[in-house]
Amino acid sequence: MGWRDGLPFLYGVPADAEADLIDDTRPLLGDDAAAIFGDDPGTRPTAATVHAVIERLPPDADTDLIGAWIAVAASHGDPGAMRWHADRLAATPTLTPDVIAAAVAMLRAADDIIDGMAVNADAAVLGARGVVRRVLGLDAPSAAATGIAALRAKAAGAQGGGPSMIVLAKPAAAQDAPRGKGDYDPLREYRAVLGVPLPLVRRPDLAAVRARLGAEFPHAAGVIDGVLRDVAAASAGDGAVRLRPTLLVGSPGTGKSRLARRLCEEFGVPASVVPVAGVADAHICGVPKGWSTGHGSVVAEAFRRHRIANPAVLLDELEKCAVSRHNGNVWDALLPLLEPETATAWRDPYVGEINASRVVWICTANTADPIPAPLRSRLRVLRVPDPQPAHVPLLAVSIMRDLAREQGLDPRWLPPLDGEELAALAESLAEHRSVRLLRAQVQRILELREMPNA
Repeated sequence: MGWRDGLPFLYGVPADAEADLIDDTRPLLGDDAAAIFGDDPGTRPTAATVHAVIERLPPDADTDLIGAWIAVAASHGDPGAMRWHADRLAATPTLTPDVIAAAVAMLRAADDIIDGMAVNADAAVLGARGVVRRVLGLDAPSAAATGIAALRAKAAGAQGGGPSMIVLAKPAAAQDAPRGKGDYDPLREYRAVLGVPLPLVRRPDLAAVRARLGAEFPHAAGVIDGVLRDVAAASAGDGAVRLRPTLLVGSPGTGKSRLARRLCEEFGVPASVVPVAGVADAHICGVPKGWSTGHGSVVAEAFRRHRIANPAVLLDELEKCAVSRHNGNVWDALLPLLEPETATAWRDPYVGEINASRVVWICTANTADPIPAPLRSRLRVLRVPDPQPAHVPLLAVSIMRDLAREQGLDPRWLPPLDGEELAALAESLAEHRSVRLLRAQVQRILELREMPNA
């Protein structure tokens, strides 16, 4: 079950309840209501909307109304943001202690459920659902209808029999089970994925992906087309996202790392980002369970954390890893993982044999020269060109959108750059050819707009 499908089912929050909630809240926000909610009555609130509402509600606002907004936050959040929501809400002065306690319990229980840790969370789940439904004025369902078994059955049905695969086989006998040292127990840590078929994320509409990424990275249109052609061909069989191991090479500041992350976001595959620069051992491929510092590889952790069979691993600055082989070497350790046949039955030193054949690998480097030939031969190398002055208008729009989101603002609140500003940026870009520096300059322009007499 996807995150956005799981929480509405868990809490039973219908869409019309959100519309009624917005209607009840608008009068309390005065002139801010239009800016927060917009004019479209069908628009569903986002996490940013929830924060804006809670910060602007008057101190004497009904606590049930605030609680309802917390419920909507849970219905529209993402796994990584749930605990952040809880911490922020706990520090919100307009909330009473009982509402804070209920909200934090609800968010943490939701996070555990979607993260696959709901085995011991039954009581918290039922209590949280009751709180949410109460503040929304809905009838509380029976415990039998909201148990963990029902949730898992619903999750299985939501997957609709789509493509899946077992990535970590359950040991056939007790003596085959991996054993750790001290408190480290691989069998316990990875129980949620042992012998469980994990879904493969399906390929999105690639034409729509191309349109969005082309507008954000106009200088890299050829690279984007190359990646999307590869995905289209490789995923023709089961319709799930698949990509040959890829290396994006380009000058510093051309946006390689951000493009890699955005590709994963558009494909819908969560990514584990690994900075390789200076890494002097092979710990990213796991540490044996006999050591007190034993842990699974970045691949095994991605399976355990994201519960999908084709997560992404982004290796940043691959050319800069340390070359010593005293404690293993990243380049050497990657070789079997990037070869389809050996990746199908790759042995993680901590958890045992795993099937990493569908992992999406994207690497970045300023130059491919230091990378050993055996590793380069396993990577499809795509060169990211330097941005040109003609790309400034589109790049500026993308940068301003990102800056607005980082500040929790609606991008539409920032007036576009004028002709004089764009011309100055284009003249500067002709010299430095760096998206990173261009971003810093756009940010400086926005800061100067806020200064008096600027």
